[in-house]
Amino acid sequence: MTKLKFRIRKRHSLYLGLLFNIILAIIVAGAAYFVVRMVSGYYVSNVYLSEEKKNERREEYLDDLQRFASKNGISSENTDRIAEWSMQNPYVYLLVYKDEQLFFSSDMGDGGNDGGASDGTGLGNLGALGGIDTGVNGPDVDIDALIKEAEENGMHPIELSDGIVVAELADFTEQLYYDIFNLVAFVVAAILLSLVLINYFRIIIARINRLESDVNIVSHINMNHSILCEGSDEISALSRNVENMRISILDNLKKEREARNANTELITSMSHDIRTPLTVLLGYIDMMKSNTSCDSAMQSYVKASEKTAMRLKELSDDIFKYSLAFGDAEKGIKLGEYNAKMLFEQLISEHALLLEENGYEVSLNNNAANIDDSETVRTDPQNLMRIVDNIFSNLYKYADKSEPIIISGKRVKNLYTVYCRNKISDRTEGVESNGIGLKTCERLAEFVAEDFSIVNDGRYFTVGITFVLSGAKKALPRGDDAEKKGADKK
Repeated sequence: MTKLKFRIRKRHSLYLGLLFNIILAIIVAGAAYFVVRMVSGYYVSNVYLSEEKKNERREEYLDDLQRFASKNGISSENTDRIAEWSMQNPYVYLLVYKDEQLFFSSDMGDGGNDGGASDGTGLGNLGALGGIDTGVNGPDVDIDALIKEAEENGMHPIELSDGIVVAELADFTEQLYYDIFNLVAFVVAAILLSLVLINYFRIIIARINRLESDVNIVSHINMNHSILCEGSDEISALSRNVENMRISILDNLKKEREARNANTELITSMSHDIRTPLTVLLGYIDMMKSNTSCDSAMQSYVKASEKTAMRLKELSDDIFKYSLAFGDAEKGIKLGEYNAKMLFEQLISEHALLLEENGYEVSLNNNAANIDDSETVRTDPQNLMRIVDNIFSNLYKYADKSEPIIISGKRVKNLYTVYCRNKISDRTEGVESNGIGLKTCERLAEFVAEDFSIVNDGRYFTVGITFVLSGAKKALPRGDDAEKKGADKK
């Protein structure tokens, strides 16, 4: 039960971390929002709304109203033009009087002349204005408070085209600053919230990228590279599992290498132990063959014994070669750059002559005609010779002398394939084969060639070895003149 709880906790640890960071981000964002609001409120209340600043702004608005009236020739009848100025200054509440009668206020829109006082008090219908929103001015404010502030600020003469009027005004531009600072506080809070969450995800992504990098190093470069495992969340658990898998693979590889070495040593030892008595046995058989006193039946037994002993010797040799190829064959490979044309001609010509001496007809078709003298092939001649020897030894055993053995070469761009094709002799039905030789060739070709192919249709047997040519002066066979000319021009 304890283990189950521990696994559940580990499995949800990333979610808990995300939840913790979300809560932290909300706390930080909320704190930043209230700090900005508090600082901005202090600035507006103690600096922007100080009497000195308010008087400066009021004087500026009055001067601007006077310039607007003078420039446009406004009279007391043009309340729509006064309303135009009021709309241009949405955070200013304006009252205009003529002959102690109110004929314009900001919340009356274009005003008309019906706003004048009828009671002779000079207050007109101000009492009816309380609580009405300033529709033309945008923000909703307390009209009664603005009227009171405007009256407290006193009356100021404004010269119109038809006489002098007096104006009272109150500005509430602090509402604009409150809105701006509120937006700033919200933006700051959103940025801080995002930064906290981004930082959390950045750490998670960095750990994932580091794990990916470690896995790439282990899979492609160095299996001994240790994978860093820190923490107790799901990513750490994944890192530990991958590290355990890496250690397990290394341990299995070590055991496999030890088993392969032990197997190779066993086969080598057994091959040696078998070859020694076989050599002695073949010596005794030779002595028995030279004994002329034996009758024909005894001679047939001696020949059969010799054939069986030779078969055992060949099998022992094949097992030894197979162990070399499928053991640590890569350690014995020494690759180098060799002249391709010379190497192929040397490997094939020697065996072709031996086949002809033993009564086989050999046909060499376009063997190295498509290879430049400057082209090279990267291979290991010694192990390549082992492949070629094995192929030609099979020809002695299985090729039919009634048809020629065809050895040809085919080139496709920078790939060159040597093919050997022969008709399968009928006498191969009585010849035992374990296939070890061809498996050995396939294994060695993995290191010294590009590809090794076998085709057996029951009548003809074809084997091909493909190599990569380098340092080529042409990319296609000589037969393609158009391509060759285009390459020469380049």
